[in-house]
Amino acid sequence: MGDNLSENEDEFIWQDYLETTKTTEVPHTVFTHVEQSLQNGFEEGMKLEVPLKDKPDCHWIATVVMACGPLLRLRYEGETDRKNEFWCDMTKVQAHPLGWCEANRQALEPPDCLAASINVLEVKQNLKDAVSVPSELLCGEGCTPVDRIKPMMKVEVQDQADPYRMWIATIVENVGGRLLLRYDVPEGVNTKDFWLFYSSSRIYPVGWANERGPPWVLRKPSNVTSTHKTEEWQAVLENSKIEASKLPFPRDILNKSRKSLCPHDVAIGNKLEAIHPGNMADICPATVVKIFDSYYFLVAIDVVRVTDNHQHTWLATSTHPYIFPVGWAAQHDLKVTHPRGWTCAQDEFEWEDYLAATSSTAAVLPPRPPVHHGAAPTMRLEAVDIDNTSHICVATVQQITDHLLWIHLETVDRLIQLNIKERFWPCFKPKRAVSWDSLEIFPVGWCDSNSYPLKAPKVIRRSPQPSAIKSSTKEEAPKETTTERSSSWCPKIYFNHKCFSGPFLSKGRLAGLPRHVGPGPVTLVMKEVLSMLISVAYISSRVLKELQCTGPPRAGMHLELLKAKYKSNVYRATVEIVTSSDKVAEFCKEVCRKLQVCPHLFSPVPVGQKTCPENCHTLSKTRFLSVSTASSQSTLIGQRKAGRPPDSRKNTQFPWPRRPPSTRREYLSSFKKNGGLNQRQCDSRSASDDSEHKDKRMRYETRGIKLPNFGLKSSQMKQALGLIDIRSSTSSHPEMSVNNRHINNSESKSEVNSDSSCHMKKRGRRSKAENERLRKLEELAQETKMDDSQYHVETNPLLWTIEDVFQYMKRTQDCDMLANLLRDEEFDGKALMLLNLPSCMDELNLNQKTALRLCRHVEAVKFAFFSKFVTDTDPS
Repeated sequence: MGDNLSENEDEFIWQDYLETTKTTEVPHTVFTHVEQSLQNGFEEGMKLEVPLKDKPDCHWIATVVMACGPLLRLRYEGETDRKNEFWCDMTKVQAHPLGWCEANRQALEPPDCLAASINVLEVKQNLKDAVSVPSELLCGEGCTPVDRIKPMMKVEVQDQADPYRMWIATIVENVGGRLLLRYDVPEGVNTKDFWLFYSSSRIYPVGWANERGPPWVLRKPSNVTSTHKTEEWQAVLENSKIEASKLPFPRDILNKSRKSLCPHDVAIGNKLEAIHPGNMADICPATVVKIFDSYYFLVAIDVVRVTDNHQHTWLATSTHPYIFPVGWAAQHDLKVTHPRGWTCAQDEFEWEDYLAATSSTAAVLPPRPPVHHGAAPTMRLEAVDIDNTSHICVATVQQITDHLLWIHLETVDRLIQLNIKERFWPCFKPKRAVSWDSLEIFPVGWCDSNSYPLKAPKVIRRSPQPSAIKSSTKEEAPKETTTERSSSWCPKIYFNHKCFSGPFLSKGRLAGLPRHVGPGPVTLVMKEVLSMLISVAYISSRVLKELQCTGPPRAGMHLELLKAKYKSNVYRATVEIVTSSDKVAEFCKEVCRKLQVCPHLFSPVPVGQKTCPENCHTLSKTRFLSVSTASSQSTLIGQRKAGRPPDSRKNTQFPWPRRPPSTRREYLSSFKKNGGLNQRQCDSRSASDDSEHKDKRMRYETRGIKLPNFGLKSSQMKQALGLIDIRSSTSSHPEMSVNNRHINNSESKSEVNSDSSCHMKKRGRRSKAENERLRKLEELAQETKMDDSQYHVETNPLLWTIEDVFQYMKRTQDCDMLANLLRDEEFDGKALMLLNLPSCMDELNLNQKTALRLCRHVEAVKFAFFSKFVTDTDPS
């Protein structure tokens, strides 16, 4: 057990820990506060107003059919066919509660498919009693309480010793609804930050005390000592109220978690049993020392001889989980701890003698209803360490008494494994009691899901002593091997990009990968690793071909479908992936051999450039491949050419490029058969050889082009636009065109001749497809030509806001339809001037015609900026 449990907190994995200890986790249904923190306010049957897809400015009423977090499945009002239901993401779509369109004078009309079948007025009348989605959930701040609570918000916190004494605190951090709070105090006052869950009974919204009035009062906390005057505390309070109004705390999430209080029937001096708040382990006699009203009273742990001024108290109600009637401990076979300074003849505490000695009576508390929570002994959970509330530790349920869970923290209670007689020696501290509905316990994995550090278990293993080794028999020897297990949890897989990357993978792209992947389930981690390797390949489909499995999987392997994208084509193939963590290292080396890379390029062990066991940095590419092939007798390359997969020409799924057949080889074969050629055949053959040689040279000169040359496209665009301007100018001045026609023709002929001679030397005559493409380009440029009167830039574009860009685009005649798109993408003036043709087409997904129109406006705005608003003395 000591080998399997890691002492490194970063490497603690809950699944491995549960498998090793052969335990289970506490059901998530026990932690009702966590479940409530993840629930949103959307309920089935609620209605809201959503914008239409084809008419974003118009809205129509929809009903919530299903809610999955911020995703809502909606159905339009008046729609009867379930096939027309649709999903809507509330984080991206601006929806509104019922009545918003009427209040803001917006159009409320049904979609075109329902316009003829429903009456709008009747629908509005039928919605008077409908339940609307709360407006708080549609403001874009989040749907769950955890998402809606932001740092720097302020709340009023109830005092620990007075239920009606409040003070304002600031939220420093929000960890899954667990809030780190800090009291607002004058400068120079030292206070300690404290943690409370947002649904705690001590948290109230700002303004609660003023709204309720007496006995509620805003007064500095009782545990804060200060020499500042009342005026200074009052100034801090006023400043906190102003800041709280700027970022208000959502009140509705607190009202849902408030519980009704039951009146008590206790009096001052009554005795009862209570958990000691200092260690949460001892059950001690306690006394009611103060009564505030019919709901709240103060309980203090009994101390016969007072040795210090500190007194442990509970601010309690009749249903407080840590106070019990007299005799409750004896009924549940628990011991009551003697009060400090109390002496008696018997070892066990006797309530009769104690009540008689103190001349007091037992308090009357209402009975507790039975609890069925689902937790059981040996189950695991995460709990707060009361000694340091910033720490959340791995905990185990040891015992269950009524509504109490007796737990111990694994980080504090250590196990020392002794190999003598194969047993464990426990070194437990006292168990701690928490209520099953406590806000200080959390389900397994809560820290990981909220990116909060979890204190992992500490297990110390002693080395076996010689006497123990000698006393072990032969029958006990095989027990060591039986402890080895195969886990489905994969460790971290490191990418050692400094190792040899082989002929398939790009070393530069490898360096851009994350340092490691995992830990996690083996199949998921290895699938992600292989997908990353495919993505960094020169030709991704070729790597996928190398990893493809054509037959049934081997034992211990699992088939996964992987994808590769190359030159706008998507390839799919099934690949073998290991299913057990004990075979991960071997599987990584096997994949490395297939890809002809260093065996340590990716592995569970991080490797540096000069620490690689293969010393791959000292060998050249050819030398490394030959050495690795000879040493490992692997199927790296064998006798075939490195870089080309086997049977590539027979593969129909991955069409590999093939070199065109050579006509010279066919000619030589025919020459040998015929025995020679006459003079005419030689002349014709030489001419054909020359043309074939030119064609072959042109073909191989253009083989390296893999991506479109955007610079060449832009130059051709400028030439096309220039030709259009010349033609338009000559058509507007016919008298000039007649006089200069001869000059232009001569110049154009000379230019054409020079250009054609250059092109003939490089690539020959233009093809019909090339001429057709240039013709379409000229037509496109002619269609997107705009009048200069459309450009109206009156203010500095660099200072434009998102709304200014929206208004400018709305005033245009040809790009007004792009105004909403630019506003949704949050384009201000600076972002607008950074747009160009590739970004308009790739990032905004515009077609070429629309992108050219938008770029015209961008260039006009930039020209106006540099000509009107930028001077030589401008520092920018």
